[in-house]
Amino acid sequence: ILNYMKGDNEFLNEPDLDEYEKFLAEIDQNTSIAAGLGFLGDKYIHYYEEDGQKLLAFIYQVVNNKIIVMGEPIGREDYLDQGLRYFVYKCEKSALKPVFYEVGREFTMMLHDYGYDFMKFGENAFLDLGEFSLAGRIKSSLRNILNRFEKDGYRFELIDSPYDEKLLDRLEIISDKWLKGRDEKGFSMGFFDRSYLSRSELALVYDKDDAIAAFISIMPNYDDKILTIDLMRYDTDMNVNSMMDYLFLNLFIYGKDRGYKYFNLGMAPLSNVGINKSAYLPEKIASLIFKHADFLYPFKGLRNYKSKYASIWDGKYISFAKGNFILTSISAILFADKGKIKEG
Repeated sequence: ILNYMKGDNEFLNEPDLDEYEKFLAEIDQNTSIAAGLGFLGDKYIHYYEEDGQKLLAFIYQVVNNKIIVMGEPIGREDYLDQGLRYFVYKCEKSALKPVFYEVGREFTMMLHDYGYDFMKFGENAFLDLGEFSLAGRIKSSLRNILNRFEKDGYRFELIDSPYDEKLLDRLEIISDKWLKGRDEKGFSMGFFDRSYLSRSELALVYDKDDAIAAFISIMPNYDDKILTIDLMRYDTDMNVNSMMDYLFLNLFIYGKDRGYKYFNLGMAPLSNVGINKSAYLPEKIASLIFKHADFLYPFKGLRNYKSKYASIWDGKYISFAKGNFILTSISAILFADKGKIKEG
């Protein structure tokens, strides 16, 4: 209790995003598809170092006595065990209980060896770009989408920063229309933030009048194998059927041409969770939510849409230290996911 009341400024230091960018650019491995989310400004960053060299980074938010880590540690895979042991020890000294959010099966098993409990949260969808093709009769509907939009005067463009304010003003208008007054989420997904977008490539769709109708940001992960998208928005007054498909198909072609192996379509929360009789009770409850709570969140619709393109589904888990109750851990995650930017 005294440790918690005293706090540990080491975990609450304002992140230096330029330093983090340099770290990502210099490491020769990337063990997390969530690395780019460290640029959002709603997380702290803690490094594991040896001999003055940064080897791993943990990106996280602190909620009450819980430290919510987004994804696996980022960096050198050969230092995962040492880095994890160090991080858990530092958390224990600060009376913080770690909760790892959206981590893969292999890392979940590593945490299990540390005495952590876990539950499945959902599945991450990937497209194997090596297998992607628009050739053949079965892909005629996809070719028709590209041909129809090009015939109607639409065009795709991928641009990189720096961006002028006029462009960002237009994207903000699109984002606000798309949100329809809803609050932005954050932590596990991007939100509209100019400084964050300035570190991302942007995929744009222009209509026949050369006005931007939709955009997708590419997460700045510094990963040459996996192309990960983040913010997806369209102008609700200009949306036409299959516009986002047109944008996705052009991004698939771009990714394949640039030598990426996989296209990360993102999470389908609660997908294939609690479907077996022997599943944990929280997972069975999650399964009921997936089946019957589309009025809260389009769980099934999201899974179905991503199934149009996904060729790989990778299970993702929530893993939490012993002594954490699952409900309080999920509540802490939901609080971190509200997109609240930390202060000071």
